[in-house]
Amino acid sequence: MIDFPLAESYKIEGGGARILTGAEVWPVALKYVNLANCQMCTIVASVTIAAAATTITIEQATTRIGGSTKAITVAVPIWHNVDVAVTDTLVRQANAVSFTTGATAHPTLTVFQVDPATLDLANGFYFIIAKTSVAAAAYASVEFFLDTRYPQATPPAQWTAS
Repeated sequence: MIDFPLAESYKIEGGGARILTGAEVWPVALKYVNLANCQMCTIVASVTIAAAATTITIEQATTRIGGSTKAITVAVPIWHNVDVAVTDTLVRQANAVSFTTGATAHPTLTVFQVDPATLDLANGFYFIIAKTSVAAAAYASVEFFLDTRYPQATPPAQWTAS
């Protein structure tokens, strides 16, 4: 058995849960997640859809508050579970820079794997955020799992600039 303490192996950034009423950003309060000291970032989006498809996109920025934002340009691996109430199976999707859920009322789970090396690091883009499209009467929660370069019992704060 492998001892794998999640909180000691990954820095976890909570994006917050909320009812979607329009275009939304994650984490709450436009705090972009700093990937400067990360080897990999896994974004887990849990969305319960009422009756409209929801598009989840990833943007990169040069500051924690979103300076010089732009969409990621390198397609990333994506996995999706169309209905977590029925199955726990994540199905590999085509690599992409965004993902659109189905329009049927189901609780879904979507996972993005973002390699920080694919960001525009040469121009200072070390921060990312997840955004959702307009989806009335839907619920969503987005979490960021950061595989840091130097795992430790208390991972360093991601709230500082790179």
